[in-house]
Amino acid sequence: MKTLGIDFGTKHVGLALSDIEGKVAFPKKTLNWHQGIVDDIKQFADDEEVEQIVLGIPSNVPESWREKIMLFKTALEGEAFHVELQDESFSSHEAHQTAHGLGLKLTDTDASAAALILQRYLDKQQ
Repeated sequence: MKTLGIDFGTKHVGLALSDIEGKVAFPKKTLNWHQGIVDDIKQFADDEEVEQIVLGIPSNVPESWREKIMLFKTALEGEAFHVELQDESFSSHEAHQTAHGLGLKLTDTDASAAALILQRYLDKQQ
């Protein structure tokens, strides 16, 4: 079962995709925030035959930010997706640290953070 991981942001939204077995997450792309972003995500998910979505949410987040994430979750669910929440604390920082440790320059932080969020979720399912 393919799962889509999302790193939510008000400027950029990172997307990651699992393999068909739902074991490994891969960064895919970053979308710039705009009014029709849910439609873009739906199209991407439909094209990739995604069966569920994992949406990152920080554990210690101001209520106003939590409300934005929950509204986004509701919009995705309105497109007939099953959406799970996953703690995303420090995912962007971890993505940078991992790339640096491997001697790589991280060019797409949002998609890499989405992959970390998704991988955390997939690991819990095993």
